[in-house]
Amino acid sequence: MRSFKILAGVATLAAIPAFALTAGADPLAELDTLFKGRAPEAPVDCVQLRGSYGLRIIGTTTIIIRHRNGLIYRSDPPGGCPAQRGSYQLATNPSDVRLCEGNPVGVVDVERGVQIGACNVGQWTPYRRISDKAPNP
Repeated sequence: MRSFKILAGVATLAAIPAFALTAGADPLAELDTLFKGRAPEAPVDCVQLRGSYGLRIIGTTTIIIRHRNGLIYRSDPPGGCPAQRGSYQLATNPSDVRLCEGNPVGVVDVERGVQIGACNVGQWTPYRRISDKAPNP
């Protein structure tokens, strides 16, 4: 397992803001809201980290990454991933430029400055706004 660097009690994270899961939120309802008006496309093995602005876990089974191009990518790691809450954030290796199937993502408690777990991402399914899809001839 690759380690994620902890420096002076604060995780050294890639430039991807992470957002904590709202306490008491229903993960299925959150996913329904997130993907409302979006259609899944063919899964891909890797997602470019450049241009992304959010990496988070919903519940214990789904990792989400958003891109400035409007796509939302979803990965369901085999075996799940430790739940993100409170001061927990997902962390990638700062030198990574993309996140591919099988790559580890760390779960870091940034208040305590420790990694509390990790999971390997699965394939990524891109979701595009239905209005952004090209019309069929």
